[in-house]
Amino acid sequence: MWTDEVLSQTKFAHIDDNIKQIARDVHPPMYFILSWWWIALTNPLTEAGLRAFSALFAVFNVVLVVILGRYLVHRTFGLLAGLVITLSPFLLQYSRMHRYYSLMVFWVILALVFLFSQSKKNYWWGIRCGLANLGLIYTNYLGAIFILGQAVILPFTYPKERRIWVKWLLGQLVIVVGFLPWLFVMAHQAARGNIAYELTKEPAPFFVIAIAKLKAVVYKFMYAGYVFIIGETTFPWMWVITIPAILLVIISVVFLLRRHGPPARPMRILLGYGLSILIIVVVLSEAYAKVFSFQSFALLPSRLLPLSPILLVAVVYGLYRISNPIAKTVLIVLFLVTEAYGTWHYFAQDQYLNPKYIVPWRKSVEYIIDRSPGVSLSCTDESSFFYYNNRLNGPPAYGVMDLLQGIRHVGDPEKPLTLWIISRYRGDPGIRLAYHELDAFCRETFAIMSDTAFAPINPKLRQFLSKITGEPAPSNILSITQYSVPLSQIGIDGIEQAMNDFLNKEPSRKRILGWISNSKNVD
Repeated sequence: MWTDEVLSQTKFAHIDDNIKQIARDVHPPMYFILSWWWIALTNPLTEAGLRAFSALFAVFNVVLVVILGRYLVHRTFGLLAGLVITLSPFLLQYSRMHRYYSLMVFWVILALVFLFSQSKKNYWWGIRCGLANLGLIYTNYLGAIFILGQAVILPFTYPKERRIWVKWLLGQLVIVVGFLPWLFVMAHQAARGNIAYELTKEPAPFFVIAIAKLKAVVYKFMYAGYVFIIGETTFPWMWVITIPAILLVIISVVFLLRRHGPPARPMRILLGYGLSILIIVVVLSEAYAKVFSFQSFALLPSRLLPLSPILLVAVVYGLYRISNPIAKTVLIVLFLVTEAYGTWHYFAQDQYLNPKYIVPWRKSVEYIIDRSPGVSLSCTDESSFFYYNNRLNGPPAYGVMDLLQGIRHVGDPEKPLTLWIISRYRGDPGIRLAYHELDAFCRETFAIMSDTAFAPINPKLRQFLSKITGEPAPSNILSITQYSVPLSQIGIDGIEQAMNDFLNKEPSRKRILGWISNSKNVD
């Protein structure tokens, strides 16, 4: 399991400090509370068991897309839309993570099903939309942008029925009332900021995008459109796949815009809904860098995952509207083939811009276990984690600098403290900055015993990553550097005392996750 999934586990593994842990996070509580109920009912403390909760909502999402397709067109198209969503490598990738992504998609699609299923006799329609949107806000604060998108498309969906607009607006009062209990907690979270990315905050213009940033806006829009439709698991330089896929998208949009009739109008509205949200977020991520901590933070694909099924349904409908049955069948099959290729890439662990699952974590854990003499301390450059004598703990500040500065003169010449620094390459500016600081400190302070790299990066991908980040990408995704801390002042017993003193600064993070630290089944 990767680090964010473990962070999710710490929030609900123990009910006594569950709410306190959630309040310290930057996310609302719904996913973590539902996950705690899932564990209480099934006790699935395994990788597959924990991830099954998100996978369950992924199945619900396929069903909702089928229902949405039936409302917008008819049953046959709904089944086709469900097939496309099922084969999407991008949705598959995030649906298996032990995080809130699938739940967020669930609320967005459910709200759209309610939005397009309005009838004059349905007096509870607005309240149903409001309840779905309330669930969305309690799952992720960025859900507010999707609700704003609903308000934008509502007049186009029901242009002559203002009573429906009023019903929708009244239904959103459910959000106002239902979110009041969490409002003060959200304010506290906003005041804290995102500690993990504090180092990368930078001033940004208010309501202004500098001319120099227009290129970045265009690039992000193209990248995000590519990711949400084709999937970031495919390489952009695999022209045999990506060129046909892009051409299919263009053909689809052309037919979607040219065709007229009752089904075409709501589909164009759905496409406009997805594109408008994408534009809003891209612009905000540039203009409000200070709010979003760094420019690309709000554009992380996981936070905008609901855009993927929305855009996919609209694109497939454009192909479905082609009048020639042979051409229609051939083009739809070709589009499914591009998705199947991306899915194969996913299972082949040869992914584009998302190396979470090609990092050989099991291999790295076994590597450290086999080579750990005496007392061992393992840290990552990315998260506030450290392992100490098979215990998983978290220091109170982002990174491990405070921890390392506290133990730099601790050790025993006969049983030296072995320090392992595990670095997984990512394009995030905050993590890169933390890594450079950590690497410089350790190399200056401690003696290097070994330096091992895992998971080589595709040479073409390295070139692409270097252009995106503005700095040379490493040759490998994962590196493990082993240091020795031989300087002795207080001995082994002193190490235990120093570590305990350090942990006692943050009692609520003192929990030991035995199910992961004592198991080699770490992905």
